[in-house]
Amino acid sequence: MVKSWKRQNQKNIYIKVHKPVRMPSSRGFSLIEMMAVLMLIGLAIGMVAPRLSRRPHASEWTHILDELNNLAQFARQESIAEQVVFRLSFTRGKNKTPDAVVVEHQIKTNQKTGMAEFAHAPSPYLKTQYSFTDNIQIRAVYLGKKEIFQENNQAFCYVVPDGLIQDVYVQVVRVEDNKEEPVTLKMLSFDGQFELIEKLIRPGQEE
Repeated sequence: MVKSWKRQNQKNIYIKVHKPVRMPSSRGFSLIEMMAVLMLIGLAIGMVAPRLSRRPHASEWTHILDELNNLAQFARQESIAEQVVFRLSFTRGKNKTPDAVVVEHQIKTNQKTGMAEFAHAPSPYLKTQYSFTDNIQIRAVYLGKKEIFQENNQAFCYVVPDGLIQDVYVQVVRVEDNKEEPVTLKMLSFDGQFELIEKLIRPGQEE
């Protein structure tokens, strides 16, 4: 209540007059507004749900992509710094050994064969190898149109000292309950990073 004073009968007598204060009116949502909000929520769920059902293990693939990109970035930076050829070595596991990716660097050139020899490139700060879980397998590695897995179940992606990386395509499959969830990890040569594609593709195929 607001108090004010009112003069009465031209005398110096004042009495208190209480004036009501108008409070701002509060109004709830109408039925139409609530229906509109529910409709928007339903549309959002309808757009997101199919994507989640198609890629139920999206966080796992994101983790794998981050791990391999960390390896690629390390190999690229070290190759430039040391002016030595590095490579990512993809290995298919045997006897329950998981498939893996290892960073290697050139240590010498064999004088008899003229072939470069490589060894694991350790780091005191970063992991320089990554092992997939048992249910994730490297299906194939392509360079150009050629599948480059060798008889010893190894394939290589080379990094030259100017920072360029071979633009390989790595096909990976997640197997669970006799169902396969395939992806392709495509190397972007100039960026030195893998891109995740949610299907199996080869170089030259439409994405």
